[in-house]
Amino acid sequence: MRGLSVTALMVVALVLAFALGGCAPAPIEGARLQGVGTVVHGPDGRPSVVYEVRTVGASGGRIMVVYVGDDRYRSALDDAQWLIGFCEIDGTLLIAERPGVNLDESVDREEAAKRSRKGDRVGAALGAVDSAVARWPTDGPLVLIGVGEGGHVAARVARLRSRVTHLVLIGVGGGWTPEEEVRELVRRGESDLADDVAELDAALAGVDAEPDSLERWGRHPYRRWASYLPESPRADVLGLPIPVLLIHGDRDRSVPVESARSLAGAASERGLDTVRYVELRGVSRTGRSADGSAGVVLTQLAKWLRQTGALSAREASVVSGEDARDR
Repeated sequence: MRGLSVTALMVVALVLAFALGGCAPAPIEGARLQGVGTVVHGPDGRPSVVYEVRTVGASGGRIMVVYVGDDRYRSALDDAQWLIGFCEIDGTLLIAERPGVNLDESVDREEAAKRSRKGDRVGAALGAVDSAVARWPTDGPLVLIGVGEGGHVAARVARLRSRVTHLVLIGVGGGWTPEEEVRELVRRGESDLADDVAELDAALAGVDAEPDSLERWGRHPYRRWASYLPESPRADVLGLPIPVLLIHGDRDRSVPVESARSLAGAASERGLDTVRYVELRGVSRTGRSADGSAGVVLTQLAKWLRQTGALSAREASVVSGEDARDR
């Protein structure tokens, strides 16, 4: 079984003991962190997996961070490891897996394809948030982080759950619809979905003709494309009364940076000082542990959470790793 690997800064061993259906994680001798996998159910009654990580012996209730990963059909555990610092301040990191991911991190490809619509992922993320709130019924910060496709999901969940206090969208774009984003990438010659606009139009016509089909275009079935292509998270984000952080790399070749700039511009035009936009120069994809930008993103995130009152200066230093580097 794979688990989360801990950065050298933490100088501790992380052992993940995954258990079914809400079982409490047993303390692991010699380990500083522990994890447990739980099957939760969304409002639609359908199951999905949430991984919970916190420091052994701690309540984990100081701050809750819920991570919703990108569009890949795999566990998001490894991708979320850069957020482990929140556990060091008595916080809990919850990783909301996409439907089809099992407790042992394997993926049921057929189930994942069947439940690949945006609504399916929103239901799974709602299950994660609701289970967290049920376990920690406090008024502490609940930070919802969405990466790529997960950002579309996170923005909708934040609109549906007022308990969410902070929203972070990383590499999401958000100002344009995904169809507009794909069209721009094809126009630039930077997409592997189509060689030219004519080929793109033919593919989109196929999706429109069979919006519930499991036939694939690129990595995804038509039903997934049909649920994402026409709608951006713009309305969800601009309708939120909570602090929102947008982070995007200016060299992102999956989502044009202009889409993120458009969303930031719309927020500025409306006078929404609750929306902060950070553009990372020279960065492509962001929000993954394997991406060299993870440290930069974490620094920006910790700084923003301090500025919005979710973290103290000391906590922000611990979360970003600055505390460990200074020692």
